[in-house]
Amino acid sequence: MTIPALMLALLEPSGAVHAMTDGVARIEAEDAALVGEWRRVVDADASGGAAIHYDGPNRYPLDASEVGEGLRYCVALGEAGDYHLRIRMKRSRIGEPDIRDDERNDLWLRHEGRFWMKLFANPPWEEYGWDGGLDFHHLTGRRPAAMLTFDEAGVQCFEIAGRSEEVRLDALVLTKAP
Repeated sequence: MTIPALMLALLEPSGAVHAMTDGVARIEAEDAALVGEWRRVVDADASGGAAIHYDGPNRYPLDASEVGEGLRYCVALGEAGDYHLRIRMKRSRIGEPDIRDDERNDLWLRHEGRFWMKLFANPPWEEYGWDGGLDFHHLTGRRPAAMLTFDEAGVQCFEIAGRSEEVRLDALVLTKAP
């Protein structure tokens, strides 16, 4: 394989490319090729009857120096711009009934090789719920809605990696911001 062909192969999506329909891409979390400490679990409460579970350790360093392998999701966008990301997840107190409310609720998010950002959701304990925010409170005191900016139309990819133990991810929704 030539060097340009190898570079193109590395840039190509490794899994499914999800389409936008009426400005929305709905993605089952288990559509990603599972790597590292992620595993598929059968779950009757999950939207497709299954979800993915992060079995790894907490990976909290603010500089994201210990991020494990990321799950890659690709979407075919009709236009460049800002897109909101929401996630459907479940967090569990199993094994630690007195765990704090701000634990077991976050992941790492990155858009095509850029920096990792803390992505969090706070659904009720032991239930799936939709949420999605970026946590910059340690830098700016803010927690804005999760948003990705894509500079070009076409197939664009982003990654999600485990940050907190015992997170179960069911689905993702990407919508064009107004």
